[in-house]
Amino acid sequence: GFDRVLGQVQDGMAALSDRPDLIAQARRIDAAELACRLTRADRPLIIDVRRHDEHAAGHLPDSRNIPLQILTQSLGQLPRERELVVHCAGGYRSAIAASVLAAHGFVVSDLLGGYAAWTARSSLSG
Repeated sequence: GFDRVLGQVQDGMAALSDRPDLIAQARRIDAAELACRLTRADRPLIIDVRRHDEHAAGHLPDSRNIPLQILTQSLGQLPRERELVVHCAGGYRSAIAASVLAAHGFVVSDLLGGYAAWTARSSLSG
């Protein structure tokens, strides 16, 4: 929660409609688009921000496991010349991770629905 709220934006995001320079929108992709990107020569690096035990129980092919809790300490291990796609179980942690990575200058996308969406897509495609 928030302990010391200093203010609020009246009318929420609508108040910023005339200031697009103050808004940054995260790139988000679905499992089908990620599957397509993984067939390309310039395939993205997948960063799994779940806990190590979650990754060990099942993960996307060739994903690198860097739990959200240690992501900022691990930035030096990540390539800046390659697109990153982050995911977690369902999307909450990866949204935070995508924001952190973007703030540090990485080109990053967030997998919509996370690992659950990937496994659902994989089970449908055979």
